[in-house]
Amino acid sequence: MKIIIPLFSQMYQKVENHKILTVNNVKRVLQNKFPHANIWDILGIDSKYDGERKAGTNFYKMTGLGPLPQALYNGESFHREELNFKELEMYLNLISTSVTADVEDFSTFSFLDTQDKSAVIAENMHYVTEGDDYVISSVTFWIVADFDKPSGRKLLFNALNHMKTSGHSRLGVIYNPTSKIDEENTTISRGILAAFLTLKNSFLRNFLRKLAEEKTAAAIYSGNKIKTLLTEGMDKNAFEKKYNTIGVNIFRTHQLFCRDVLKLSPGEKGVISNGRFLGPLGEDFYAEDFYLLEKITFTKLVQNIEDIVENTEINSKNLSDLVMKIDAFVSSLPKRASRYDITFLKESRR
Repeated sequence: MKIIIPLFSQMYQKVENHKILTVNNVKRVLQNKFPHANIWDILGIDSKYDGERKAGTNFYKMTGLGPLPQALYNGESFHREELNFKELEMYLNLISTSVTADVEDFSTFSFLDTQDKSAVIAENMHYVTEGDDYVISSVTFWIVADFDKPSGRKLLFNALNHMKTSGHSRLGVIYNPTSKIDEENTTISRGILAAFLTLKNSFLRNFLRKLAEEKTAAAIYSGNKIKTLLTEGMDKNAFEKKYNTIGVNIFRTHQLFCRDVLKLSPGEKGVISNGRFLGPLGEDFYAEDFYLLEKITFTKLVQNIEDIVENTEINSKNLSDLVMKIDAFVSSLPKRASRYDITFLKESRR
């Protein structure tokens, strides 16, 4: 991407009087940039790139994106002035420093730098997996949303649907409330947090799925008690006590993390995969999108990291944390291999 965007810019600088970019413009830039290359090996009709060119043209026609040039990121079209490489990708620095802070201590958290804020969030994150707790999770998803809004619950619902078929992932949530943070405006979010703190395995998964359904939210907002969703086998007393005493400081801390580190406004959504942040999301992110993102994240690098750490004598939660942090750190380093642009599934399908 660092090479391609300046190359495109040079090509369009060759265009005179706002006319259309021509093959000759492209040829002149390529010949100047790569003087020893055979231009027809690249642009000729018998070149190995001809099939990709035709496929790219067909894809562009189907998208209906409008006049060229266009750039897509996470399925969204960028304006030309937004094509800044540093804005296209961000990795969180999850490596812990010597600073320790309580995630509910909003005042202390507000003075931490971005690395320490990220580390505190990571150390205090709770997860749901589809399998057993002792299995190492190679891919860690954090979903960011206001779960007291339909769009946030839909993101949670889609993430949980993906988890049904995932053998590599675990899921944590980051709360980014839209409005004033109080108990009334965090009814569903407090239920989600209380579930993470008191329920395990299938009980946790099933309860979160219930909270993600709109009919459940409608019932709760109409006056039904959230404890009525609990089923036999769940620790109802522990859940109810936690729900009633949990407070709202953790939601303030999470919202501050979203603002200072993720650069999100209140209520905006995002997805983080092993420290790689995608957002803000202006569209729905489907189970199929989570599957594709997991597939991209679960590279040979992650597999190699997992193979190394699984032989160490550390519990599975800490091992999963280690895989996430190493992958985030290595992925943030300057790339030497090829990069691939991925377009996620759009909200409207044909």
